[in-house]
Amino acid sequence: MPKREFKRRYLALRLIGGKVLKTALWSSVVDVYLRLYGEYGLSKAGLRLIEFNEDRGVAIISVNHRSLPYLRAALSLLREVDGKRIIIQVLGVSGTLKRLRSKFLKTEG
Repeated sequence: MPKREFKRRYLALRLIGGKVLKTALWSSVVDVYLRLYGEYGLSKAGLRLIEFNEDRGVAIISVNHRSLPYLRAALSLLREVDGKRIIIQVLGVSGTLKRLRSKFLKTEG
């Protein structure tokens, strides 16, 4: 079995400030990353939106482990999505989705 060329990291995010659509959020994230690091940086990052819950304002994004600090910097610069002012809070980072969900995305009850 060939070795993977990179490891994935999963970020749990919380959007504070209002409801936004999945497509609007994702296009804003990609746009700010593209402006900061260009097409080459974006292609190396391997960004994927794994999950987004519009009601709770929670998202999971997958990224190449070497591009993790760059994604965190890009997310800190994102202030507006679809005309709505928002703050993106990184709840946590994990190497597996199972661990990310159990540690950072437990439903408060």
